[in-house]
Formats: sequence, structure tokens, C-alpha cells
Amino acid sequence: MKISYNWLKDFLSDLSISPEQVAEMLTLHTVETVVAEEIKIDPSIVIVQIKRIEPHPDADRLRLATISDGTQEVRVVCGAPNIEEGQIVPYAPPGTVVKDAEGEDFKIKTAKIRGIESPGMLSSLRELGLHHEHAGIWILPNDTPIGSKLSEQIADDTILDLDVTPNRAHDLMSHRGVARELAALLEIEIAELKEADLPQPSEEVDGYTVQVEESMDTPRYIGAVLKGARNGVSPLWMQARLLAAGTKPISSIVDITNYVMYEIGNPSHAFDQTKLPNQAIGVRRAKEGEELTLLDETRLSLSPDLPVITVGDKPIALAGIMGGIGTEVEKTTEDIFLEVANFRPFLIQEAMRLSNTRTEASARFSKGLSPVLVEEATGRIAYLLEQICGARLNGII
Repeated sequence: MKISYNWLKDFLSDLSISPEQVAEMLTLHTVETVVAEEIKIDPSIVIVQIKRIEPHPDADRLRLATISDGTQEVRVVCGAPNIEEGQIVPYAPPGTVVKDAEGEDFKIKTAKIRGIESPGMLSSLRELGLHHEHAGIWILPNDTPIGSKLSEQIADDTILDLDVTPNRAHDLMSHRGVARELAALLEIEIAELKEADLPQPSEEVDGYTVQVEESMDTPRYIGAVLKGARNGVSPLWMQARLLAAGTKPISSIVDITNYVMYEIGNPSHAFDQTKLPNQAIGVRRAKEGEELTLLDETRLSLSPDLPVITVGDKPIALAGIMGGIGTEVEKTTEDIFLEVANFRPFLIQEAMRLSNTRTEASARFSKGLSPVLVEEATGRIAYLLEQICGARLNGII
């Protein structure tokens, strides 16, 4: 389990011992813990805006990007397919140290690429040492200050790796859980999280209903109906926390659900309301012969040992493990049906084995979580969706 030292300090303002001392304390008292890695961005990397993009005269797959730090413009050669004019991106000038495909340091030099001089480069997450993702340049939020250093926006961090034992998996697979452990050991205060005030639950909200067939399989289920969300790029502070936990940011709605999972431990899933064929949500065992294609494009032939989420009795997700293709949140999503649930651990363990699928969500559900977390996670996600995306909570089921 990866734990960010900076994230722990968000919970523990009085945490004064070093990451190495935290690792030693947890090893002696709780579970084996090591300092796994350091996150340290070269201070030479600058936030710039892409002003113009032109084709490379001698290479179809390369383009020329004119960038500005607010005072001067530079033209660099870029092969990333995801750049667009107006984007805010990180720029590594000559002399900057970045990471190669093997994670080794290398120094950027001015290079001539197919006849065009390129003083430095735009950077991907892998080159910045933040993630293995290298499919494109890291696109930053529009409010990131142009001309500032990326190291000023993302502080140095230390990542701890906890070898969580089965008897502690229910409470140590989150940053709040580890913070609570340290608060008890060090006798210091832990910060409370801000949550939305949830309305009284209803049997129906905006036409949506939920039917749970077997309460032993699903001890707790909350469906929240939210409208008017603006789904864009997550705030940089949230992206930094997700990257520290080992997860690539996707979009603000998806990132918020992942953030709360790493924060307090309960997974969740957001469905795009416009993609749901009707409003009758169900939780049941699959029927023999049913099929489902997961978000990772794995196609499953279902059996009664697998729990599914349904809409109008059609499976749309493998419960507690992964959503299905066709109902996922996209950039244009505004209205979501948010599922926050608790599933019986042995059911998820068997579903993982039969589907040969393991996710961060199933890793937690399969160990057993407190049903109390469901309401907490719903309130926390609703609060962040309101604050970051401008979403409106219409009710919960």
C-alpha cells in the first residue's frame, strides 16, 4: 500500500517525525513499512502555455509547438498526439534532469530533430518521474500559473510502502487509516474531513430506484443522484495526491471517486446518467449466460457466483471490481448516478478469482470494510463534486 507522507501531514498537522521515523514506528508497532521512493521535480521545469502548433516540415508525426512562459516564446519539436493550442503544460529547458524509459536520470540538451532545432522538451508524467504514463504530454489545469516552476506547485514528497497484513487491511488501506494509527501512537490530533450534509434517503430520486436482491451480499448501498457537474481537469493538488498513490489522473469526476478511495478507504463508481437505458438500478448475482465487457475491455461470460450492477436487469458493472463499457463518465458528462456500497468480502474474493480481475476497489472490498464508511464516502464525494465540479446533489437512495 503506497502512502504519501505529505498526504499524512494533511491529516496530522503536528506530525514532526521524518518519513524514515514513520516507517520505523509503523514497522515496530503495526505493519512492516519501508521508504519506497522520493518524488522530487527538477526546479528547472517551467509552466508554459502552448501558443501555436505547426506541422513539422519533414516529419508527419512531429509538430512544432511555440510556447510562452509569460515573458518569452520558444519553439520546440513535439511528437505527443495530445497537445493543443492554449494548453498549460510543463516545459523542460536545456539542462533539466528528467527520467528515461528505465527510470534513469538524463539531462536535456538542445537537439536538432529532423532539421529543426529544439531547445528542450514538453514533458510527460514518466519524464517527470511521477507515473509510468508516456502516451502524451501532461496537461495541467488552466489556472496553473504560467511562468512558475512546477516544483513550486508540487512539493517534494516521500512515498511509504506498507505491507498490510490481512487483519489490518480493513483500516490501513487508506491515508486516513494510517493517519489514525500514527495519531494513536504519537498521541496527536487528526484533522476531520469536510463532507456534504446528506439529505434524508428516499426510495426514489428523479425517477431512480435501487433494488438489492441479497442483503448478505451487499450490506449497504447508497445511490446518489447529482446534476450539473463540470467534468474537466482536476486541481493540481488532487492530481499530485493521486500520482503519489500510483494512479494516473483521468478527469475531475473520476479523480474525485479515486481520491476518496485512497483518502478514507471506500471505493465508489460514477455512471453517466445519459448512458443508462433506464432508471431502475439493481444489485444481484449474474445469470448463467449473461455477458459483460469491462472498462479494460475484458469480456466476461457471467455465472451466478459473480455479483453485478444492473440497469433494467441488464448487467452494467462487475460489483465491487470494475464498471462496464458503455456507462462510463466522459469529458462531456454532467449528470451522474454515484454508487457507494459495501460488499461481502468472500463474494468479491471469488469474483476476483473467476473473472481474473484485480483492482484497487476489489483489493479493499475483498479484505472487508466497515459498512459505516459508505455514508462517510458519499458525503465526502458529494462535497468534493460540489466544490470542484459545481455539481448539485438532488438526493440519495
